[in-house]
Amino acid sequence: MPVVAERSMYGAGRAWGTDSVGASELSRTWYLAEGSTGGGFETWVEVQNPGDEPTSVRLTYLTENGSVAGPVATLKPMSRATFEVSSTVPNDWEVSTVVSAEKPVVAERAVYWNRKKGATESIGVTKPAKKWYLAEGSTGGDFETWVLVENPGAEPASVDLTYMTGTGQKPGPHLQLAPMSRRTVKVSEMVPGDWSVSTVVSSDKPVVAERAVYWGHGIEGTDSIGTQAPSTTWYLAEGSTGRSFETWVLVQNPGDSPVNIEMTFMTRGGPIYGPTDTLPAHSRKSYNAALWCQANQQVATWVRSSGGSVVVERSVYGDPL
Repeated sequence: MPVVAERSMYGAGRAWGTDSVGASELSRTWYLAEGSTGGGFETWVEVQNPGDEPTSVRLTYLTENGSVAGPVATLKPMSRATFEVSSTVPNDWEVSTVVSAEKPVVAERAVYWNRKKGATESIGVTKPAKKWYLAEGSTGGDFETWVLVENPGAEPASVDLTYMTGTGQKPGPHLQLAPMSRRTVKVSEMVPGDWSVSTVVSSDKPVVAERAVYWGHGIEGTDSIGTQAPSTTWYLAEGSTGRSFETWVLVQNPGDSPVNIEMTFMTRGGPIYGPTDTLPAHSRKSYNAALWCQANQQVATWVRSSGGSVVVERSVYGDPL
């Protein structure tokens, strides 16, 4: 029967952790908007060949100044290869990646910094789009949110960002992206001091968008690829309320009308019925799973909406062991 799968990874005594949803399809082309090799950042691209035949793989890096040819390799059947981006593009703060393969593969990207004391990770996407939705984001306290936009096309792209907060919609910047390039937007430049900020990226040409969040003066961070369309149903496999973990479910209503949502938490002991709420148009709300689930729970989440579609993400925070 159909299920949902994610993967979490922790390091340095759980001083950092990363998570990514899995891929439900293979592709010959993958796009990874985030990446940096400047200021002590390391970026690694991981390519999986789950097929029965070898395949050739080519990486192309997109920077603010254009494209740079990356490595070419052959992956054995049922194998995985890792590519260090700084081997080709050192000391560059803004690096996106395009992975092209002879046969269908899967690609992810991991970023480490501060001598691997912090990390983020995300699966790639298989197609650029003219619209991207990013439910998570915060500029309150010491949180920083960055939106990363990659233009893998052969033509310039005209891009607009719109932010959605607990008090409604706020305009973001306008960008002109050169062909085969990448740009970075600091959300606090237009929405400072706001704990709940979602983003909509609109473009006249297909692009790829991700969102990175850092806190603790850049000690830790999270990252996720955006989604290309809202939906009335969302599934989040990861989540915990145990061992000082916090799990937050973030819901964005990008529509023009209020939307009703209901949330169910899935645990080893069965379902726990969570909040029901109404989100105003062009807004975002956050929900702490611990308010409904007991401590030490393994928590997955199912979110449903009526009256319109929404975008949902989930963030998990925890203390080192």
